Amino acid sequence: MSDRVQAQSAIVGQAYYEDASNALTFEEVKDKNFVPYRGIFTRGFSQSTFWFRLDLDPRQVISSPGGFDQSLFVLRILPSFLDEIEFFDPSRKVPKQRLTGTRFPGFDDELKSPNYHFVIDQLHEPRQVWVRLKTKSSNVIVFEVLRMPALTFAEQQQTFLYGLYFGVIFLTFLLALLIIKIDYDKIVLVFAIKQFATILWAFVDRGFYRLFFDVMPDPLALTITRLYISFYVVVSSIYFDYVLLKEFKSSKIGQRIQLALIGVIFITLFLYLNGYYALGIQINMATVFCAIISSWFIAVTLPGDALKNDDYTKSVPKYAIVLCYSIVFILLMPAVLPLLGITPATSLTLNSLLYHGLLSSIALATVLGLRARSIVVRQTELQGQLELSQRLAEEERQNRIEQSKFMAMLSHELKTPLAGIRMVAATEPIQTTSYEQIANAVDDIDQIIERCLHAERILEGNLIVHDEPIDLADILQNLCRRHLQAARIKVEIDPLPPLQTDPRLLRVILSNLIDNACKYSALDTYVEVRAHIAIKNTKSYFEVIIDNEPIYQDWPDASKLFSKYYRSQIAHRVTGSGLGLYLVHQFTRMLNGQILYQPTETKVRFILSIPITV
Repeated sequence: MSDRVQAQSAIVGQAYYEDASNALTFEEVKDKNFVPYRGIFTRGFSQSTFWFRLDLDPRQVISSPGGFDQSLFVLRILPSFLDEIEFFDPSRKVPKQRLTGTRFPGFDDELKSPNYHFVIDQLHEPRQVWVRLKTKSSNVIVFEVLRMPALTFAEQQQTFLYGLYFGVIFLTFLLALLIIKIDYDKIVLVFAIKQFATILWAFVDRGFYRLFFDVMPDPLALTITRLYISFYVVVSSIYFDYVLLKEFKSSKIGQRIQLALIGVIFITLFLYLNGYYALGIQINMATVFCAIISSWFIAVTLPGDALKNDDYTKSVPKYAIVLCYSIVFILLMPAVLPLLGITPATSLTLNSLLYHGLLSSIALATVLGLRARSIVVRQTELQGQLELSQRLAEEERQNRIEQSKFMAMLSHELKTPLAGIRMVAATEPIQTTSYEQIANAVDDIDQIIERCLHAERILEGNLIVHDEPIDLADILQNLCRRHLQAARIKVEIDPLPPLQTDPRLLRVILSNLIDNACKYSALDTYVEVRAHIAIKNTKSYFEVIIDNEPIYQDWPDASKLFSKYYRSQIAHRVTGSGLGLYLVHQFTRMLNGQILYQPTETKVRFILSIPITV
C-alpha cells in the first residue's frame, strides 16, 4: 500500500479476533476483546476464522473535488485470492448479507474490479465496521477505506502495473515461441510452457476472471481450478530451473534436490484430487519456498570454468545466471515468507509477485537470448567447419583423381617411346634412321616430363611472369624451323612490332600449339601458321592462327579441350600427355591473352591473341 493511498484512507484503527471454533456469529464476536495491529494482517495458513474491526474517521481524509458525494467511501480489500469475506456495517438501515471472495460469483460484487469492494455510504462521523475472513489460502489481508477519486486512482495504478506485467509475460512467451519455430530447443520450450502457466495463474490468482465471468453456477470450481493452475505453474517453474541449471553444469546433488521438489509438488496434486485443499496449498507454498532457496544456491555454486569452456553456454557468464536467480530470490521472498506466516507482510508483499514476474521474465529472456545467440554462433561455426571439411575432402578427392589420371597417362604414354627405344636398341647394327627414331622417342619423353613440370608449377603457383621486349616473328620461325616436321609447316608472318611479354611462357604456348597441330593431322597435309596485327573493339592484338586438317576427322570436344589430361579417342594413337592445351590455356591467361578454338568446316583452328601494350 503506497503512502499516498494510506494517507487518504479513513481507517484510524485496526484490530482482529481469532475464532478457532469457526462458529461465532457477528453478534457474539463484536463485543469480544480484539487485538490491535497495524499495516497488513498476516497469519499464514490457519484453520481459524478471523474477525476484523475497523475504526473509521472520515475527517482525516481530504475532501474530494466538486461533483463527488463527500459521504461515499469504499472499503477496498487485497489480495484477490481470499476465499470468503463478509462485511458488517451496523449503521446500514436495511441489513443484508454482504459476501465476496473466490467462492462467490462476480455479479454480486458492489464494484466491478479484480479486487474486493464494499460501499460504505453516509460516513459523516467516526464509526466502526467489521469484516469476517475465512480462507484455505494464506491469511494475508489489507484494508483501505477511500473516497471514489482516490479509489479510482489506486485502481488505475494497479491496472497499469498488471497491464505491464501481462505485456512482458506475453511478449517473452511469444519470443520463446518464435525461437522454437526457428530452431527447436527444449529449454526454450519449457520456458514457453512456464510463461503460459504464469499468464493463466495471474489471470486467476489476481482476480481478473471476475471481470469476465459474471455468472458462475459453481464458483467453487474456479477456486479449485486456481489450485490446479498453481500446481501447473510451480511444476513448470521448478522444472525450467532444473533443465536450465543442468545445462550450465549444476551439481548432481542440486539436480536431485530439484527433482525431489517436483516429486513433492505431485503430492499436492494428489491432495487436491482427494479434496485436501488446505493441506495441498500449504505444501505447495512450502515447496515454492524451498525451490527459491535451492535454485539460488545451485546458481551460486555453478562451476564458472565449465561455463567458459562449454560450446553452448560460453556467451552466458556465470554472473548473469546468479544475477537472474538473485532477482527471483529477492522479489519472491517478501511474498512467500508472509504467506507462510514466517514474517510480517509489507507493502512489497502484495506486489512482489508482479515485480518478480516483470524482472525475472526479462532476466530469463535475456539469458535465453544470450544462450540462443551462442547456439546460433556455434552452429554457424560448425557449419563453416563442415563446409571447410567438405571442401578439403573434395579437394583431396580431386587430387587423388588427378594423381590417378596422371599416373595412368604417364604409364600409358611413356610405353610407346620406351618400346621404340627398346626395339631399336635390339636391332643390329644401329643405322642412322635408328638414331633418329631413338631421338624422337627421347624427345617425346622429354616433352611429357616438361609439360608435367609446368603443370606442377601452375598448381603450386610458382610461375612468375617476367615481361621483356621480344620478336614474335623470330620466335615463330625458329620454332617451326626446328620442329621435327618442319617440312609440313607453312609460315606466313606480317611485319610485327616488338612484343612485350614473357618469352619463356610464349614459347611453351606456341610450341604446344604447333606440336599439337602436327601430331593430330595426316602426314600428307600441311599445318598453317599465320601471324599478324588484329584490331578488336579499338584494341590492338598480336594474333597467331594455327590450322590443321584433323586426322580421321577426329574433332576435339570443345567443352573439354582445355581440361587437364583430356585426349580424344583417336588421339591416344599418338604419344602425348593431355597437358599441352591445358598449359596453353593457363599460360595465355597469365599473359593476359586469349586462346580460342574456332574450327572451320575442314580444319581445326586455334587463335592466340596477346594484347599490344604501349
